[in-house]
Amino acid sequence: MPSGGANRGQGRKPVAEELNTRILSQTAIIAKYGSLEAGLQKLLESDRDPLVKFVFEHALGKPVDKLEAKVDGEVIHIRFRDAE
Repeated sequence: MPSGGANRGQGRKPVAEELNTRILSQTAIIAKYGSLEAGLQKLLESDRDPLVKFVFEHALGKPVDKLEAKVDGEVIHIRFRDAE
């Protein structure tokens, strides 16, 4: 059985598909609330319904997660023997 290789349906969606999802989500928000701003106001007044949050993340883009790390201490380099 070969290892690796592409699996159908796996990986990141094409950019065109992501843009289509964003446009579809924005259209749905505008149809429901009249504008993106009115929809965002409604979201802020709600109890953060997960479905509403999901739609807004797709319409406006999910915020980028930022991770900061600080490492104090000594760095130890470990070298492994090659398998023979």
